Amino acid sequence: MGRRTARIRRIKRSFGRFDRPVTMTWGRAEKSLAYLTAELGPWHPDTVSARRTLQTWLMNSGDTAGAVRMAQEEVDARTAEFGPEHADTVAARLTLARRRRAAGDMAGAITEARLLVEDLTRTHGHDHEETHVARRILAEYLCESGDAAEGIRRLTALYTESRALGPERLKATQLLRTTLIMALERNGDHEKALALLDEAIAEGRGTADSRDDNGESADAARQLLQDWRARLVRQAGGAR
Repeated sequence: MGRRTARIRRIKRSFGRFDRPVTMTWGRAEKSLAYLTAELGPWHPDTVSARRTLQTWLMNSGDTAGAVRMAQEEVDARTAEFGPEHADTVAARLTLARRRRAAGDMAGAITEARLLVEDLTRTHGHDHEETHVARRILAEYLCESGDAAEGIRRLTALYTESRALGPERLKATQLLRTTLIMALERNGDHEKALALLDEAIAEGRGTADSRDDNGESADAARQLLQDWRARLVRQAGGAR
């Protein structure tokens, strides 16, 4: 094994950890990333993964400004190289919106999400999966920023559209419903939240016990929904 290969493997191992190793100082992390970029290129999967990991380390350390800076640089570089609507650029733009939100810049996060919705609607269409993801995130951010009425209006419309697209959008539709129920609950609209939750419970009845992508059993998921319903009934102040 050559020295170059050995060094790359060591760097990959270090960047393969969720938590930054004690021996990996920030200065060393930047130098290691620069080495991967020079040796493998900026768009090699290992280089991209290292940049993503460094962003995570910055977030975990509380340096949200540093993470936002890196996320913005990623968007700028990908936009210049691949265009603003490329799938990987879209993913980077979503990450930037999330970083801004985590940093407390809700106005910036909403602006990023709104621009992404506009671009994807123009290039991919109103009902494309990526457009729906961006629309959901924008609606969530509007709810969080204090514009609950507009956020809920958007989520309701999006949920209706997603349901109409049929079984191929089932998981996305279920996620939208959960997001909408949570938004309604936070806004104090317990009756509408209960109606949607009852819809989810009815949908789950008769489903054979299995495990979802996170390893959770169908029985456990149904119990969580029932517990959630009980809480909503208490909040609504009456038995249902």
